[in-house]
This record gives sequence, C-alpha cells and structure tokens, in this order.
Amino acid sequence: MRKTIKTDVLVAGGGIAGWFAATHARKEGARVVMADKGYVGMCGQSPYADTFYVHFPEDNSVEETLDQVMKSGEYLTNRDWCRHTIEKSREVYEELKSWGIGFSGDPEGSDWRDAFSIEGCAKSTLEYKDTFGCKARNHLLEIGVEIYDRVMIAELMI
Repeated sequence: MRKTIKTDVLVAGGGIAGWFAATHARKEGARVVMADKGYVGMCGQSPYADTFYVHFPEDNSVEETLDQVMKSGEYLTNRDWCRHTIEKSREVYEELKSWGIGFSGDPEGSDWRDAFSIEGCAKSTLEYKDTFGCKARNHLLEIGVEIYDRVMIAELMI
C-alpha cells in the first residue's frame, strides 16, 4: 500500500545529527519528517553515547584549548573544524539539557566537570545513558517531528 507524505524537510537517519537537524528545521517552522532504518533514539551509535566534551570558556580560551587538542591529536585533525566544534560544544550541551537530557551534577546542582587532559574542556557524563535516546525521541515528538521507524530511505523515494 502506497502512502504520500508531504514535508518541507526529510531527515534521513535518526541519530544525534538528525536530532539536531530536525530540531533546528522545526524551529524555523518547517514541517519535518524523520525516517530511520531502525527505531529513532535506539539505533545506530547515538544510544551508546555516555559522555560529552564541553568547552567552558571561563576556564580557558578557545585558542589555548584548540592548541592542546591539536597537540594531543598529533596535529592530524582539521584545525578549523576542531575550532568550530570547541566553540559550539557549550551551546550543544545546553540544548541537550533543554530537551530533558540530564548530565551528572554535583549535589548543589551545578554542572559536573570530570577531569580531562585538555585544559578548558570538561567531560560531562550523561546521567542516565540508557534513556538518552528515548528523551531525544520524546523531544522530537513534542516539537512536532513526524517519525517513521524501520523504513529504508529508498522506500520513501518515488
């Protein structure tokens, strides 16, 4: 049986990159359909995430952190892309928290920062990594993303 689906944006894949693509398209008012070969929130590598590296600019400058990252990676990474990732990490971290995704904190409720070998970056551990994908899925549904699970993207093409 054939079904016609109309959308402004089709997000192919239900991993963390797709979650952000769908969220930001919805923020712009687009009608969004997300299709995944598995079950959005519980397939691929995203559900196995348990840490997130965050740059806290109050601890160290981006350039100092970038220099340390480049050195630790033996200068094999793209400096511009790495800078972008460092600069965006706090924003992404805060957005994940706004979706209800918890990170371990200290008893006073402030962000917990695990020791990390690169100054200015902290490793923030997901509080309940087994619910990470479920919370992201719930967020997507709450903001109106239409989700199709267990669909091969080629099946959606006319």
